[in-house]
Amino acid sequence: MRHLSFVLLFIILGNSSFGQKKHGIIELNPYMRYDTYPEFLASETSLSSNYITLKGTSLGVIVSYKHPLSKSQSLFIKSGIGYYQYSFNKMKNRNTRFGNSERRLINFPSPLFIPFFTDKYWYNTISANIGIEKLFYWKKDLQISIGANINNYYTYSQYYHITYENPNTQINNDYKNKIRRNFGLSANLSASLLKKLGKISLGPAIIIPVYDRWKTDETFTDEAESDSRNKFLRGIGLGISCNYSLTTKNKL
Repeated sequence: MRHLSFVLLFIILGNSSFGQKKHGIIELNPYMRYDTYPEFLASETSLSSNYITLKGTSLGVIVSYKHPLSKSQSLFIKSGIGYYQYSFNKMKNRNTRFGNSERRLINFPSPLFIPFFTDKYWYNTISANIGIEKLFYWKKDLQISIGANINNYYTYSQYYHITYENPNTQINNDYKNKIRRNFGLSANLSASLLKKLGKISLGPAIIIPVYDRWKTDETFTDEAESDSRNKFLRGIGLGISCNYSLTTKNKL
């Protein structure tokens, strides 16, 4: 929460303290990210060990304000806020004794004294970002934008799909939590090709994740909430960048 508060404060102060003489750009950016995560040791006993490999397809949308740092309107500082569904929706559990499965043991509240598993889960998060962006004017109506961003994720609810199926027992397979906490951060590079249509610029964007760190989850029997994991690269994102220029022409 502390990291998110800092970013939100940066957005508020940044957009007001830069002054009113320069007008920037409002950007709407819906996007999708596909990530693969390095294998990690989840649990270990004298008889066997569990190694988990995760993959995730995550969806997000963010609204940003770009403030120009140069008179040529080509270099911007960027801050924004939005929503991100931080997903782990495909997994492989490799047990050194019993082979492979596609599920993880979970602490599921139930009166039945049996183990429960999940095969996919995600975290609903508020995403806040800061970054810097450079705009290159390729042609009269085409622009190339290249940027670097840092994103912070604060989760307010979580979803776990429970794999248990028994028609004689009423088990809700959609298990949801509402735990609020800082969840993770990421650093990425981005590039977009923009078609200029008056004050609006629109085009495809690509995201290259460079570094990600996320908190572990005590909902799983083999994790503690105070720990974290990280990865370098291992992902790609695609999106649409829609920009609206707030610049007004100077009167003679």
